[in-house]
Amino acid sequence: PLRRTLGPLYEDIRPLVVRLVVRYLLIGLACASILVAMAGPYISGGSETAIESAFDYVLLMDSSTSMTARISSNAPTLLDRGKLLEGMFVNRFPGANGGSCEFTGALFCRAPLGASHATLLRAIDDTEPNAILSSGSEIAKALKTIPSKFLGSKGTKVLVVLSDGGGELSAYYRDELNTALAHVSKSKIYVVSIGIGGSVPLPVARTNERTVPGTDSIVYDTVYSSLQEKTMKRIAAETGGIYIHEDALFNGDGFSELDIALRGADVLRPATRNIDGIPGAVAIVAILSYLVLFRPNP
Repeated sequence: PLRRTLGPLYEDIRPLVVRLVVRYLLIGLACASILVAMAGPYISGGSETAIESAFDYVLLMDSSTSMTARISSNAPTLLDRGKLLEGMFVNRFPGANGGSCEFTGALFCRAPLGASHATLLRAIDDTEPNAILSSGSEIAKALKTIPSKFLGSKGTKVLVVLSDGGGELSAYYRDELNTALAHVSKSKIYVVSIGIGGSVPLPVARTNERTVPGTDSIVYDTVYSSLQEKTMKRIAAETGGIYIHEDALFNGDGFSELDIALRGADVLRPATRNIDGIPGAVAIVAILSYLVLFRPNP
């Protein structure tokens, strides 16, 4: 209809209209691409294992005498198994800032928060059992002190506690633990509580050695220890964290469960890839095309 209306004039106008349309399309495309690039677009990694791990964590290992127990004479000690799990955690989250502490009668940190990957692994390897028997109250003391080890932290804070629970808790020590856990919660620290050991009591120490009268025989009393899972679960529950038994981490889907929990707590986020270069490139192409097609005649 436009051709019939304009007649011969149509052929003269059409190139001008086309050029005008193309000109404004290129200008619009360039402007839109520049605005999109300035917004900093990104896309997710698209994989369940693709996660950002930029958080701050402290590993808190129970190195008391009870952790020297073994399931069998040739098996590693509970402490050795805990150290293996610490190393696995460090290697799983290489982008995070970590520190390493241990506790018995007192809290001692071998690697401060922000230590290098190599320093962390060396500190874990250097952890040795203490000669003082821990009775559960030591967990409360350590938890009460641990928030100070996050000083300077600007990211999400995660505490990883590895212990056999430290023995049955009396009413007094339960109150001490309640106070410590309230302090941890107030400090907005997400707790990962890892139970080491099992319910079967294992021998860990000899006490009260004595000689049988009239003989050269020496007898002694044996101290036994077993996992106080109730205490470890309570540490997680009272702080809004997660409890995982060591077996799930060694033999099951424990680390996948941990990833899900950390994502739920907004500690881990899907890995993203910045793509602001794509709209920027489109803008450059549009501008160059405009200059080539509509450059002024000499």
